[in-house]
Amino acid sequence: MTRTTALCLLLLCGSLWAAPRLVPWPRSVAEGKGHLALSAKSRIVAAGPRLLPLAEVLSDEVRTAVGLSLEAAAGEARAGDIVLTLDPSLEGEAYRLSVTDRVAVAAGTYAGAAAGTATLLQAVVERDAAAVVPRLTIDDRPQAACRGLLVDVARRPHPVEVIEQCIVLCRLYKIRYLQLHLTDSQSFVFPSTAYPRLTTNNRNGIAAYTLDELRSLVSFADARGVTLVPEFETPGHSGAMVRAMPEVFGYKDPKTGKHRGLGVLNLANEAIYGPLDTLVGEMCDVFRSSPYFHIGCDEVWLANLAKTPEAKARVKKLGFQNCHDLYLHHILRMNESVRKRGKQTIVWEGFHGDGSASVKIPKDILVMPFENTYNPATVLARHGYTMVNTAWTPLYVVNQVRQEPEHIYAWDLLRFGRYPRGGYARTQWVQLESTPLIIGAQMCAWEQRDWLEIPSLRSRLPAMAERIWNPDAARSFDDFHGRWQATDRLLDRLILPVAIRADGLLHPDPDRRADTPTIGRPTDPYLFAQAATVHLSLLRPRRLGETIRYTLDGSEPIPRSPEYTGPFQITKEETRRGGNPNYPPKMEATVRARLFAGDRPVGYTRTQFYRYHWIAALPRKVKLTMYETPEGMARLPDDLSALRKAHASLEPWMNLRALPHAARPAHYAAVYEGTIDVPADADLEFKLRSHGGTSQLAIDGTLVCDRVASDWGETLGRRRLAKGRHAIRLVYCGRGDFMSLARRAAGGKKWEDLNGWLVPLP
Repeated sequence: MTRTTALCLLLLCGSLWAAPRLVPWPRSVAEGKGHLALSAKSRIVAAGPRLLPLAEVLSDEVRTAVGLSLEAAAGEARAGDIVLTLDPSLEGEAYRLSVTDRVAVAAGTYAGAAAGTATLLQAVVERDAAAVVPRLTIDDRPQAACRGLLVDVARRPHPVEVIEQCIVLCRLYKIRYLQLHLTDSQSFVFPSTAYPRLTTNNRNGIAAYTLDELRSLVSFADARGVTLVPEFETPGHSGAMVRAMPEVFGYKDPKTGKHRGLGVLNLANEAIYGPLDTLVGEMCDVFRSSPYFHIGCDEVWLANLAKTPEAKARVKKLGFQNCHDLYLHHILRMNESVRKRGKQTIVWEGFHGDGSASVKIPKDILVMPFENTYNPATVLARHGYTMVNTAWTPLYVVNQVRQEPEHIYAWDLLRFGRYPRGGYARTQWVQLESTPLIIGAQMCAWEQRDWLEIPSLRSRLPAMAERIWNPDAARSFDDFHGRWQATDRLLDRLILPVAIRADGLLHPDPDRRADTPTIGRPTDPYLFAQAATVHLSLLRPRRLGETIRYTLDGSEPIPRSPEYTGPFQITKEETRRGGNPNYPPKMEATVRARLFAGDRPVGYTRTQFYRYHWIAALPRKVKLTMYETPEGMARLPDDLSALRKAHASLEPWMNLRALPHAARPAHYAAVYEGTIDVPADADLEFKLRSHGGTSQLAIDGTLVCDRVASDWGETLGRRRLAKGRHAIRLVYCGRGDFMSLARRAAGGKKWEDLNGWLVPLP
C-alpha cells in the first residue's frame, strides 16, 4: 500500500484501532484486540429462513459500500463468516453483536437483527481488497420503540428511487418507521382501484404510484427492518378528493345545484363513510406490515361547513352540540375502519382535551402533537393519551424552518417546541415529566422537492436517532459529529457511490464537501462561464467489471450509456434554454452518473445540475446592499451606520432567492435601489410578497407597500405614476429567502413582474 493510499484510507475510515464510529451509540460496547478480516470466501449465513432476506440485503450493502461480494447463504457458519441468528431471550429490537473468529448478530426479532446488521455495517472498515471488523461485543436495545420519519409525497413528486434512498437512510440510523403522506389538497397518489377517479394523474408534475410500485417499496423496506406507514389525510387537506369526486366528498349548493368545496370533506354527508372505509381497506392491504394507519385530522377548518343547512341538520340529528362534534365523530368512524383491519390509528394533534361532552376520543388512538397549540402534550398526557413527539421544534423540516443538528442533539424526548417565531432562541417549550405515554419521536419533512430530502435529512435524522435510541449515552455533540461524519460517508457509498466534480465553476456551494457532492440540485447554482470540466469518480476503489456510465440529456444512465473514461467538458452549446424573460435566461446542463457491475446497477444515480453564467453579460439594473441585523429586528432603522454591511454589488434584477449564501448572515436585510421607466401615466397596483421576514416598497421616497407579516401572504399598494423615470427602493428584513414584486394597471387582471421596467445603471 502506498503512503497516499494509506492516508486516504485513514481519512476515509479512521484508524483501524480507533473506537468504532457508530450512530446511534450503542448501550454497551466492549472493545477487544485486533480485527477480523472478511474476504471473498466469507459468507453471510442466515441460521433460519426468516433471516435470509436480511442476509441478502447485507450482502448487497457490503458489495455497494466496499466492493466485496459475500454470498448470502443458509446453514452452518464457519470461521470468517457473518452469521445471523434469532435468540428468543432477546426481546423487541434488542440485539447482540460479537466479533471473534466470525461475526455473530443475534436478536429476538427480524427488526432487532436488522438493527444489529446496521451497526455491523457501520463498523466495517475497508483495507486493501478486504473488509475488516474490529473485535468487539455490543449489547444494544432502543429506549423508544417508535422512531419515525415522515416524507411528504403528496405535495411534490417523489420517484420510487428517492423513497428507497430514504428507506436506506432510515435503516442506517435504526429509524423503525417511514410514514408516507399519500394524500393532500395537491394530489392523491395512492392508486385506488375502487375509486380510480381519485388517483392523481400528473397534476403539477405529480402522478400517483402504481400498486406494484407501492408493494415493491413495502417489500424493500420490510427486508431492511423499516416499516412503511400510510397516511390518508382526512377530513382537512382533502382538496384533491373533493375536486376528483365532488358528488361524494363535496357539498351541493341548494341554490345553484352545483358542487363546491368547503375546505374539508363534507362531514354532514353519511354517504362519504362507505368510500372512506373502502379506501382504508385498500391502503391496509398494500401496507400489510404496518401496525399503524395515520388518518391525519389536523388543521380542519369547519367554518364553511358549519354554515350549511346540511351540517346544521346533521348536528341536530346526532344530538351534537356543534359542527366540531362532526369532526370528532369523523375520528371515531375512521378509527373503526382502521381497527377492524387490525391496525392502530394515529392522528395529528387537532382535537381539544379528550373530545367534547358529546363525543370522546378513545385512548387507543395514538396522537402526534406537532404545534402544541390545539392540544399540548401536557394536556394529552393528563387525559392519558399515548403520544409520539413530532414537535415543530426541533423535528420539522419544512420550507426554511429546519433546526441545526446541534439543536436536535440538545433536545430530549419529553420536550415539545412550538413553531419558532423569531428563531430557535425564542422557541416556547412544553416540558413533560418522565412518562411511559411518550413512546417515541418522528421527524417530519414537509413540502420538500425530492432532491432535497437526503441533503436536508442526512445530518438531522441521525441526531434525533441517537437522542431517542440511547439518550443516556452521555456523549458530546462534537463526539457525535465525528462519528456522524464517518457514517455519512458510508451513506454516500450506499446510495450514491459515484461522485461528480467540476472544475471551472464560478461559485460552487460553499457547504458542499468536495469529494461528495449533494444529491440533485444544489442550494446555489453551480455556474460556469466558458466550459466546466467534469470528473466522475467512485467513493471506494473500483472492482473488476465495474463501470461508471453517464448522460448529459437528463435521462437515466443505462448499461448502454457512455462509459466514463476520463474528464469531459460541458459548454454553453450543450445547455438548454428556458426561464422568465425578465430574468437572466436559464442555461442548464444535467450530468447523471451511475455505477454498474456488468449490466447490474449499483446504488442510485448521482445527479448534478450546472448553469451557464449569463449574468456577467447582462446590464446591471439595481444596487444591492446587504446588512447583518440583530435577530428579531422587523425593519431597518433610518440610520444604517450601526449595522455591519455584509455585501454590496450591482445586480441585473431583483431576486431575493439569488442572494449569495456565503454573504447572507443568519438574520439580514437586503436593500435594492434602482430606477423604473413608466411608459405612460397610469394608476398602478403593486403586490409585494415575502416570507420569513418583513418587506417594504418605496417609490420616489414614498412608502407604497409595507408588509409587516412574515407568512406566505401578500400586501397590496396603489400609486399613480406619471410617465417617466422613478426611483425605487425595495427592502427585505428577516431570515428567509423569498420576496417578489409585481404590478398591474389598477383594476386589471394580469400581474406583471416589475423587473421589466428597470433601467440599466449608468
